[in-house]
Amino acid sequence: MGFVDLVTVGTELRLVHRLAAPVLTVIVVGGLLVTARVSAYPQEDTKVLIQDAERSIRPGDLLVIQTDARYAFGLYSRAPIHIIFSRRFESGFTIATTEPGVLVLGGGPTEDGNSDSAVLGLIKVPLSPPPPTAARVIVVSSTYFSAPTGVDKWLTSGAYSLASERLEPGAVLQLWTKAPT
Repeated sequence: MGFVDLVTVGTELRLVHRLAAPVLTVIVVGGLLVTARVSAYPQEDTKVLIQDAERSIRPGDLLVIQTDARYAFGLYSRAPIHIIFSRRFESGFTIATTEPGVLVLGGGPTEDGNSDSAVLGLIKVPLSPPPPTAARVIVVSSTYFSAPTGVDKWLTSGAYSLASERLEPGAVLQLWTKAPT
């Protein structure tokens, strides 16, 4: 290998070095653009369901937000949201509201057994609260990670029946009614 060959290799390496950053940038940005169109966060399409649930609520109704839908509720709800920081929650926090007629499940006094801590057996699941007394219960649930069976069992134990259900990708809006006694 002669001097000319070394100069040629050196020139090619400099060219590769100069092109490496722009090529890598194009690959990364292109990849992000493609994946942003393929999947969006969150995987649950709960925004419309939460807004519809809040619009359809009547005086005396109860709006129940299932554990896995609580963070989306915190983002999209008109209700005043409070953040509760604690190491008990895998994310380091959960949300709550003082809005009358709204029950946000998933931690603290509203643990329903579907939180990550409960599913992993890290905490003892408290007894379910007594079933609600409202004539209508509107439930917003995420079905992406778990099925809302805990809420279903809780409501059927109080003699509620499922009146209607609307499915969106990874989420569901349910209306439960109780026969007058």
